[in-house]
Amino acid sequence: MTPLLRSSSDLSAVRCGFAGSQVRPRVRLLAAALTLLVALMAAGSGLRAAIARTESTLEYASVDGRKIPAVLSMPQGAGPFPVVVTIHGGQGDREISYLRTLAVANNATPTVTTLNEQPWAILSIDFRNGLFGLEEEDVVFGIRFAKTLPRVDPERVGVLGGSRGGHLALRAAEKMGREFLCVAVGSPWMTDPFVYMLGRADQPPLSQLSASSRTIIMDNGQQLYRGLLQRTGSDAAAQQLMRDFSIEANADRIVIPSLFLTSRSDEQAPHLLIKPTFDRLRALGRDVTVFTVEQSRHGFYWGRDEGGARQGLGPKNEVELAEEAATRDQIVTFFTTRFAAPQASTATPPVVIAPLTNLSVRGRVGTGAGILISGFVVGEGAPRTVVLRAVGPTLATAPFNLSGVLARPTLKLYFGSQRIASNVGWSLAGNVVDIRAAMARAGAFALPERSLDSVLLMTLPPGAYTLQVAGEGGTEGLVLAEVYAVP
Repeated sequence: MTPLLRSSSDLSAVRCGFAGSQVRPRVRLLAAALTLLVALMAAGSGLRAAIARTESTLEYASVDGRKIPAVLSMPQGAGPFPVVVTIHGGQGDREISYLRTLAVANNATPTVTTLNEQPWAILSIDFRNGLFGLEEEDVVFGIRFAKTLPRVDPERVGVLGGSRGGHLALRAAEKMGREFLCVAVGSPWMTDPFVYMLGRADQPPLSQLSASSRTIIMDNGQQLYRGLLQRTGSDAAAQQLMRDFSIEANADRIVIPSLFLTSRSDEQAPHLLIKPTFDRLRALGRDVTVFTVEQSRHGFYWGRDEGGARQGLGPKNEVELAEEAATRDQIVTFFTTRFAAPQASTATPPVVIAPLTNLSVRGRVGTGAGILISGFVVGEGAPRTVVLRAVGPTLATAPFNLSGVLARPTLKLYFGSQRIASNVGWSLAGNVVDIRAAMARAGAFALPERSLDSVLLMTLPPGAYTLQVAGEGGTEGLVLAEVYAVP
């Protein structure tokens, strides 16, 4: 066994904005379905060969009966096919011609062209202009509409959104639970409205951004907040609305697998501002994949410029093009894995066990027999370096904001019945510098300096080990116990 599995993987291999009942929507076909042979010659179009499809322009009714346009690209054949619902960024109320660029193969949006090469339906949906309102319901009803389409498998519905579309995709995941299968988001905009609208330039995280990124975010955010004040009439009411619609504050409601695509060079939706959301999902034990690139600008997840992100920068360089290609691979892999269905076969398929790199469990620690006990095994072969953590106090801070946490966890490691290591307060350990570096390499979320969480950094030979987490002085509370393999 290559030990220690990570269900929430960080695939930063490349290291590399907005400016419940069953639904039976009425659909009006606005244009006759066109049979598109999108197996186009590369020399003539720049597109790779794809399967034959039909394109349809549709409408569906939102929660208030308003008709929302959509464009469908459907593979020819009996189906049923998985469907990817795409959600554009920026303003709502888009033209059909724009919606088509997120449904059918085209030179302007390489990611959508790649989606059309898969045996999936693609439904591009619109939403009305607005903020913290019915535009979210437009998306929810659009996803439900996708499940009713002929030849679509309603159990295999994925959602892909970028920028504002990423924001709306995550909000749909928070509102809809397991009504759809998985969600992928590129540079999701405004995951924490308080940072965007009320953040200060001289305080983290905005102070950690470039001056140009900070200006973009603060100018837009302050304008939005003035609009909220006019709409609600008071700071208290505006800020309550921000809490109610915050992705980060409501992240515990996201229960389906998610893929976050971020860039360290994105100035409209910086990686640094998105990180607290996926860190919180990881702490909650959700299935989260993060893929981060280094040089690409806003819109890289579609393979195109979004919101003027590349204005004045000239053509993309080789690194940016490679990052965009790698991002497309991540999107296809994410949906392919989630859409995969068992295939009938007379042969015995090979069993592939992926390397295990992280295990975590959150629970309440009591006293006596109520302490938290968890085991893990280091498989045969060379010794493995691991980070073991008992996180309590940090869970009470942003972005987790949990109550009733274990104030001072004690962490003990056993080999059989022999205790081989223990820690109370990681920042007091003699190897704190090495611990900090190992946590970063393993992809663990950072712990505050001088926090009373407990951490052990160990190199362990093959064998079975047991972690015990208790509260110092017989205290009780919520704790997150983690095991990370250090690469």
